Amino acid sequence: NISTERRTQRTTPKPEIEIQRKELIQAFDLAFKKLPFADRQLLSYAYGVGGADHIESYRELANRFGCPEGTIKSRIAAAKKRLRKLLDPTFL
Repeated sequence: NISTERRTQRTTPKPEIEIQRKELIQAFDLAFKKLPFADRQLLSYAYGVGGADHIESYRELANRFGCPEGTIKSRIAAAKKRLRKLLDPTFL
C-alpha cells in the first residue's frame, strides 16, 4: 500500500538525523548538569527537564520559591542564558 509506505518514510528518521538528535540530547544533558543547582531546579520545574514530572506556571514557581513572578521570569531568563553559553555553538 503506497500510503502506508509514505507514512513509514515520514515517521522513520534517517540514520544521520537520529545521530544528530542523540548528539544534541547528549550535549544538552552535559550542559544542563554543569548549571548551578538553583538553575537546574528552576528549569526542571519550569520546563519539565531533568526529571521533573510536570511543568509549573510562573505563579506556581513564585509560590514554590517564595518570590514574585517577575523574579521567577528573570531567573529563568538568566538560567537559559547560562545554559546557552554552555551549549556547543554548532547546536544553536
